[in-house]
Formats: sequence, C-alpha cells, structure tokens
Amino acid sequence: MQLIALNPDLTPKQKTDLTWGVTGIASLVSPISLEGAVNIAAINAKLKGFTPPMANIAPQTFSNMKCRFRAACEIAGILVQPGKNQGALSVVWKQLLAMVPDDWDRRRLSRFAHYAGQQGWKPEDITTEHMLRFLALLAHHAINGQEWDSYTRTCKTWNKQVKTIPGWPGTVVEIIRKRDPYMVSMDALHPVLRAVLLAYLDILAGGGDPLDGDAPVFLKGITRKSLSPVTIKLRRTQIMQYVSALVAQGYPLDTLASVDAITTTKAITDAMDFFFHRAGDKMATQIQYIALAVRGLLHHHITGRLRHGIRVDKYRPASLSNQFSDPRIDLLDQIIREARPQERGLVAKNKKCNAQFDDPRNLAKLLHLPRRLLKQVAKTGGKDGVRLAEIALAIEFLLMCPIRISNLVGIDLDRHILKSSSGKKAVFRLSIPKGEVKNKHEIEFEFPDHLARMLERHINLYRPQLSGAGSTWLFPSTDGGPRLYKLMTRQISGIIRTHTGLIITSHQFRHLAGKMFLDGHPVGHETVRQVLGHASIDTTTQYYTGNDQVKSGRAYDKAVLALRDSTKFITTKKRTKS
Repeated sequence: MQLIALNPDLTPKQKTDLTWGVTGIASLVSPISLEGAVNIAAINAKLKGFTPPMANIAPQTFSNMKCRFRAACEIAGILVQPGKNQGALSVVWKQLLAMVPDDWDRRRLSRFAHYAGQQGWKPEDITTEHMLRFLALLAHHAINGQEWDSYTRTCKTWNKQVKTIPGWPGTVVEIIRKRDPYMVSMDALHPVLRAVLLAYLDILAGGGDPLDGDAPVFLKGITRKSLSPVTIKLRRTQIMQYVSALVAQGYPLDTLASVDAITTTKAITDAMDFFFHRAGDKMATQIQYIALAVRGLLHHHITGRLRHGIRVDKYRPASLSNQFSDPRIDLLDQIIREARPQERGLVAKNKKCNAQFDDPRNLAKLLHLPRRLLKQVAKTGGKDGVRLAEIALAIEFLLMCPIRISNLVGIDLDRHILKSSSGKKAVFRLSIPKGEVKNKHEIEFEFPDHLARMLERHINLYRPQLSGAGSTWLFPSTDGGPRLYKLMTRQISGIIRTHTGLIITSHQFRHLAGKMFLDGHPVGHETVRQVLGHASIDTTTQYYTGNDQVKSGRAYDKAVLALRDSTKFITTKKRTKS
C-alpha cells in the first residue's frame, strides 16, 4: 500500500483503483494479512470455491478487483500470473491455436499457450511434466482458486486436439488426479472371490435357494426378502472399496481369493487404517458403513445365513453380539461402534447448509433461481443455454418434489410421468414404484401448474436439442442412458454456487424442504414425513427436532425483549437518608 501511495508515476485515479483492488482482495481472504510479504499461494487457496455472489458483488466487479490487485503486485515486485489472454502470443503458439476449430477449446488452451511461449517451449515438445509445471504456476502465482480445474481442462482439451486434429504437433499427456484413484473393478478380482461376491449379492437381491429346513409349511418355498436395487448397488460398492483398500495397502490381487483371505484381522485393520488416513486421520462415517457391509458378508460366509437387522441402530449402544464368537466379527463390531456418528439428527455440514437459509434473502435467491435461469437461456443460446434450462428444471423439481437425486435422474417419461389428459389443463403426476426407491416407499407427487407447464415446455423445446434425446429419460446422457447422478449433482451445485453464492447439494434440498415447511408449520412433522418419504415419523423428528429448539429460542428471546420494553419506564424509588 505504501509503495502505491509513494509511487510518483501513478495518477491519483490509478492509486485509488489499485488501493481498492488490494483492500477488496484483503477483505475476501481475511484473516490472511496483505501487509509485508504477500503469499499468493495462500490467497489462491483461500479463494478456492469462491464465487462473486458469496460476497454480494458482481462477477465483473470481482474480475476488476483481481486485475487491480495483480497490477499492485507487479508494482511491489511480487510474481503473479496474469489473467487470461494478456500479453502477446509467440508466433508458433499463435499458429497452433489457429488450428483449433472450437472457440471454447481455444480459450481453454490460451493461458497455457501464453505461458509455454514465455518459457520457450515448442508444441511438439509438450509432455506431462510441462503440464505439471503449469499446474504449479497456477497454484502458487495465480489468483483464481481453481488451479486443479484449470489444469484438468487444459490437459483434456490438449489431448482432444491431439486425437482429432491431423498434424497436431504434440502427444497425449497424462492427467494427474488430485487424489490417487484406488478402486479396482470386479472383473480384476480373483475368479473364486468374484464368484462368491456375486453369489452373495444375488442372495441379497432375493435370489438363491428358498427357505428350507425347520420352518412352518406356509413358509417353505418362499424366497428371501430382497434388498432394493439401490441398496444392492451400495453394498457392492462398499465391498469393492474394502477389497480395493487392501490392494492399495500392498495386498496382491491373486492372494485375495476367498472371503477368509480378505477378512483376516490384519486385513481388516489395514483396510480401515487406509480409510482413516485417506479421510485426513478422521473417523469418517464411511468406515462404519464399509465395516457393516463386510460384517454382513463375513456373517453369511460363517453361518450360511443372512444377518437379520443389517441396519444397526447407529445411536443406541445396543449389543452387536452373536450366538457364535469370532475374533473378526468382534473386531468389526468394535469398529462399527467407534465409527458411529456421535450426533443425532443433521450432521454439522447439513446444519451449516440450512443455516444459510435463516437469512430470507438467501432463501429468496434459491426460490427464484429457476425463473432467473430460464430468462438467461435465450441470451446464452446454444448447448449451454439448453443445459441451463435443464438445470433450472432440475432445481424446480427438487424444490417442489424433494426426491433423492438417484430418483430424479432416473425419471422415465413413459413410466414415471402420468398425464390426466391432453390440453393445457392436464394434471401431471410423478409416480415412482417402491422397487425403485431406496427405502421401498413409492413416490407420488402431483405437479403444481407452473411446474407442469415448465416440464411441457422443456420436453417440447429444450430436451430435443440434447444428446441422447431419442431415449425416454427426462435427463438423458450422451449415450442415451440416464444422467449419472454424481454428474447431475455437480451441475446443480455448480450453477447454484455460481449464480447465488449458496452452497447446497442435491440431497440437501431434502433437508431444506423439512426446514422450510416446519418454519411455517411447527407441528407439521407428519407432512414432512410424507413429502420426504420417511418410513417412520421417528426419522423425521430425529432430523428436524433442532429446528423446534431454534424456534423456541427465538420465541423466548422475543418474550424477554417484550418484558424489557414493558418495564423500561419502571423506576425504583431512591432511598433518602434519615
């Protein structure tokens, strides 16, 4: 700041602008100090995930702020990476970008091209190592908080040009991930272990032999009760995560040939240590659920029977003991108890999410976002505009029908959307059978008029422009199947964060639904239970009792303040000395 104020080459207007940029960035990265040595890497890390609406500033204002701050850093002699498209491109890189037919691809490669030209690199010499040096530059000398996203987009775009443009002077580069992947596929497992796991999953799904042995006549021949397809998929993933953790810990795949081989006490310990360290030396809830899945597999392996009550009460210290003793079962039971969440109801991240909407301005931002997005569709145009319309519909669905994201992306227009008749006054209904729902409770929602019209407009106008529109999925993927729920979640969360500054996942819409209704209807837990599809009212009250406590606290505060106001003119008579 002193260097700016004392610089004789700057006009008063320039000094004011540069000071505004520095103080603006300082307010965003507080408590990081901008006095003395400025740490660009620390500022970049602090800005990770930041969007201008979070600070109630316009995107252009934030862009100008960063520009002024970069200029101030240059005056102070601090190395900082310039913004996109600044400086002249070298001839060879300018010619290379001219070969790229897509405007967006050229933009994604522009920053790297400028940096490579400054370093004297030639396009034909680019390797993975060059891309990693570019990543280090973004992490330590750029101000955007998105170095990994920028690096990944650059690598993918570069590889795309290598594969699609004849004569592109370069080779495919390896994309280094932020976290090392550790999952192995089911096909990579030892054939014996793979056969055992698939048979176990088939039994969980209701396959295998019917009940036999000692049982009443009316029970003989009845197949076992099955878990839902969603739960089966989850059990498979959890067991594969466990086996993959063993491989990551150095266990050769060919030695993991049986359930006994993967469930020794040492193997259990090593796998759980892997998840503990991967979570940053924290007892993640994931550890409990993986231990439960492995315990169920081991119980079936030892006894030949499925374990009854596979969903252990996570909060009551009920005994998990069995009629038999096995040190592996005992170890898994201890892990399950220790990894059990200590809190009842909403966890801290979901409470933090709901707390955003205690401010009515934030709630208004989200409630009116679908309408705002649809207004931008025509202005944006093209595929980006269509995607924006799609996300607007998805957000409106989650607000009006707070279903799970797996059910949202799994909506089939032929099977799940029912229409009473043709015409403008037709009534639309969402009907998803219980076999496709996580807790086996069917979903039935009648659409409000505005959502029905929004859905019709999307189907007739926007959806035909999507890749995969030939399928019957409401949200199709490019290959004609349903959209991957993880991708849909990222798209929804990203649009909300970009346009409102709010941080909320697709699943947290369900928690918000409970909060919104109970804030206006304090005794409406049964309605919330029905809307969210909870099997028991206990689940609803367990998650949303905290809302009642907050509202009770507000009522108490109002009562105390009312008493204060009503007694402010009451004075005590002063004592007189006799």
